[in-house]
Amino acid sequence: MYLSKVSSRYALVLALAVWLMTGQHGTAFAQHARPTAILFDEYEYVNREDEAPRLARFAKELKRQPKARAFVIGYADRLFRYGDLNGRQRAGYSGSRLIYRRDDALDEDRLVVVDGGFREKEMLELYLVPPGAPAPTPRPTIRFTDVTFCPQVTVSGPLYVWERGQPLQFSASVREERTQTKPSYRWTVSAGEMISGQDTTEITVRWPNSEYQQVKATVEVGGYASECNASASGTSPEKMISVPFKFDEFGQITCEDIKARLDNFGISLQSHPEMRAHIIYYGGQYYTDYRERRHLPTRGQAEAFGSLLKNYLINVRGISPNKLVLVNGGFRSEWGAELWLAPSGASAPVPTPTIPANKIKYRRGKLNMDLFIGCDEGT
Repeated sequence: MYLSKVSSRYALVLALAVWLMTGQHGTAFAQHARPTAILFDEYEYVNREDEAPRLARFAKELKRQPKARAFVIGYADRLFRYGDLNGRQRAGYSGSRLIYRRDDALDEDRLVVVDGGFREKEMLELYLVPPGAPAPTPRPTIRFTDVTFCPQVTVSGPLYVWERGQPLQFSASVREERTQTKPSYRWTVSAGEMISGQDTTEITVRWPNSEYQQVKATVEVGGYASECNASASGTSPEKMISVPFKFDEFGQITCEDIKARLDNFGISLQSHPEMRAHIIYYGGQYYTDYRERRHLPTRGQAEAFGSLLKNYLINVRGISPNKLVLVNGGFRSEWGAELWLAPSGASAPVPTPTIPANKIKYRRGKLNMDLFIGCDEGT
């Protein structure tokens, strides 16, 4: 009788254990056994060099686990300056370095980048996520309402000073992520006298004496948190230049290089409306095509390419035709161009050819445009 009661109790306990394993508690055990995302690395972003070995280790581990996915979660700095990367951009930037590695390159389909929000410093988390594991959840520590947005402040000064007594102009630019702030401006100068513009974005400074002296202008921009350190400085040139001023000179270079030089030239012209542009082009005794073969010029070849330079500045850079002077400079051994700047009323630059026109031989036929391949885009 006693033994039968004991056996019944053991049977009841055994049945209860089986129920627990196969019922709701069993489900919990099964869920606990599911794969989970593994935090492989977590670090503050400092620079590319500091990050490189961390990404290399992560890439090697991903190669050892070919079925796992890579999750890169980026966190932006609490002190967010205009132009900084947000969390997704930071994660994407680091993730792209995993994809474009020379060794251990990651398949793009295995990468997931996530905006994690904000932390005290710019951070990154690298996760290994096995098949079937849920995606990792970002862990921001700073609320959006607690983020300090700071402006980007720059000061530009005169690029050229060409006559004594010329006032120096400085201007401040403030760019910000959020536009609710109405900034204030307070200027100081290292030398000379500020004659106008205090409390505005632009000031004019008179030289400190009859001899030219470099001047540094600094602006403190108010209206932002003190930790933003919203200030910047700009300087005038170290010395005066003679005018006309040769801005650039080049020969037969690639069309992309020519466009880049013309872009810089156009920006300088737009920044200094008092200047005029003088483009002197020289015909070549020989021309080299894109196959590195030399050819005699055809008539009108130098003029055609000179016109392309002028048209690019007008049609692409938006320079007024009235500010451009195109000059045929004669001949040199190869085609070339000089870009000059001169204030209105100043003497024009003088061409310096090296080969007399009567020494130039032309080849027959139509104008050879091989030299111009790609240079007429956008004109």
